[in-house]
Amino acid sequence: QRAVLQNIQKLSATSKEEEKFRRRAYSSISLVLRKRLHCTICDAHIGAYLGLKDMDIEHPLLKVLACSKCTLKYHYLDFPLNVDGRDIRCRWCTNSSKEESPLRYCNYCPFAFCEMCIYRNLPLDELASNKNNWICFVCNVKDLWPSRAVLWALRVLIDTNLALKEEKKWSTDQSTCCKNKVSKQRRIVPMSQGVGQPTNGHNVAVRAAVLPN
Repeated sequence: QRAVLQNIQKLSATSKEEEKFRRRAYSSISLVLRKRLHCTICDAHIGAYLGLKDMDIEHPLLKVLACSKCTLKYHYLDFPLNVDGRDIRCRWCTNSSKEESPLRYCNYCPFAFCEMCIYRNLPLDELASNKNNWICFVCNVKDLWPSRAVLWALRVLIDTNLALKEEKKWSTDQSTCCKNKVSKQRRIVPMSQGVGQPTNGHNVAVRAAVLPN
């Protein structure tokens, strides 16, 4: 459990090197509107609205984009370790190991991530590299910097436009992805409208509650 807590603390912080990466990647903060603003778990369109709240779009552990449904599910699940001291769930999507998406175990910490999450969010060669000596993207957090930077830039852009009182301009989705899809018109359902709140206030691993699919 000590290694798990260390990983949680590591992901909650932002190093000076990561801050520099973000500023280089988004020299103009509005560049984030050109990104594919989708949930990194289920791929649902999130977009860019002034009404988006941190708790509705932030993965509780990894600090990357996640929709309100996936975020809420994450809050209500526990992450027990097996007898070998390793995860039995993917730390990204919460799924257990499946034939079509087995868990990949880190060689240096207790964390595990399913191959579908790795495939969806990291370079294509990540699945093929170092299968027998895999370093997860918490131990090598630089792999997460691009995804974390997207969330950071979106939050900064929203906060900036809220301060400028640009509600009228931002009354519709300002992102450029999925322009012609109906899904762009939907709004994120806030967690406050979900099925209650976590009982202990912990934002990463909470005792399980059964949620509807």
